[in-house]
Amino acid sequence: MKNLLLIGLTALAFAGCSKSEDAKPATPSLVGTWTQTSQTIVVTPKNGGAATTYTQTVVPNTITMTYATDGTYTRVQDKSVSPTGTTTTSGGTYTYSGNTITYSAIGKTSTARVDVLTANNLTHMAATEDVAGTQVNVTTNTYTR
Repeated sequence: MKNLLLIGLTALAFAGCSKSEDAKPATPSLVGTWTQTSQTIVVTPKNGGAATTYTQTVVPNTITMTYATDGTYTRVQDKSVSPTGTTTTSGGTYTYSGNTITYSAIGKTSTARVDVLTANNLTHMAATEDVAGTQVNVTTNTYTR
């Protein structure tokens, strides 16, 4: 009788231990305030000339990008690093889908590809053409929070 009870309890214990699917880790959120830590710009002439890379060190805590839950963003550049000598604030709206951020401001739209998004790190890249149409600038910005 004891063996039968032991077998029944063992079977019941195994039945209660079914393997559940592992929960997928939550995708980190873009929403929040990010502090820019670096910027790299690769300038490539369209005439086939050699590319030039510029790496800019960003003074700590001088440039922030804030993405709000309502789809707006704000970029603040501290007066200590602003070309005008005053704190500058710009912004507009954004959408984030897949690995692309689409920005809209002052009637213009641009996109950036998100290469890294973790709880504490964000890296995105955007390609633009200069006004004269003679070169392509690829800018990579890195942020932390």
